Amino acid sequence: ATIADVFSFGRLDDYGYVRYVDAWAWRRDVESVIDEVEDLLTAGSAAEAVELAETVLGQLNDSVGQVDDADGHLHELFEATMDLHLRACRQARPDPVARAGRLFGWATEWELDLFLGAIRAYAPVLGDEGLAAYRKVAEQRWEEIPAVGPGDISRAEFGARFRITTVMEHLAETTGGLDELLEAMQRNQASGYAFVRIVLACRDHARDDLALDWARRGLEAFPGESRLTELIGDIHASAGRHDEALATERELFAMEPSLARYQRLKQRAHAAGRWPAEREPTLAAARAAIERRREVATQPSPWHRADGSVLVEILLWEGD
Repeated sequence: ATIADVFSFGRLDDYGYVRYVDAWAWRRDVESVIDEVEDLLTAGSAAEAVELAETVLGQLNDSVGQVDDADGHLHELFEATMDLHLRACRQARPDPVARAGRLFGWATEWELDLFLGAIRAYAPVLGDEGLAAYRKVAEQRWEEIPAVGPGDISRAEFGARFRITTVMEHLAETTGGLDELLEAMQRNQASGYAFVRIVLACRDHARDDLALDWARRGLEAFPGESRLTELIGDIHASAGRHDEALATERELFAMEPSLARYQRLKQRAHAAGRWPAEREPTLAAARAAIERRREVATQPSPWHRADGSVLVEILLWEGD
């Protein structure tokens, strides 16, 4: 009854909405319910705490769009209730198969998406049986999502694709390894950023050889993706291939000069023992880029400056 009273939105305005001015009071009402469920858990009533925590989670998800959440109340309350729910599950040990189904449903259907990666935290509660059940329903949904290549993604499918892809990636990181993670991630090659994520995953698993391969494949599909070129330079530098790292940084600077890229290029050149000889060609590349912009500029733009600001920034950084 207490939960029903709180989430009946007694603080609604005439338009059926909890306004910003009332949101903090509404939050305190919800926190009082969470505290009561916490007391139940402390008293040893773990099973009841699981059930009530799930009720609160559902009500919070249903509150999206009904509460002014400018201060992040919903996410913070949801996170607190998730933590309480997980602790209650650890004590109550509810049926793992049924719990797996619920977790998957919440991850793929709820507006609040904090359960997308919850499989990691809940894995010890689910055990082998629950994880197998979670994997089964996830893979069934995963089979419905076709692989996409460069430029092949549909906006209409993005929400569903993002949710199940995220679920599969977290599942792979929880129960599998890099091979399983890449199997999930490589189903989406629709953007340069998708390749960036794959490269970073390989690097996180200390597989720079795979990372370099994926970065090069990404550049073939998206030649202008500078983040992939930066990662290639980082991989070369980590392996001690300083000349190759310098070459990639030189390419990036010529493409789009900036103070940050100048600083990176100087760092690479120092590592290769070539900075004094590299400085003047680098400044010449900055001047050439400025001239190219002046030639094509038709009107001032904060994104495409036709002035010499980049060169001034570099010289000021050097103390000139």
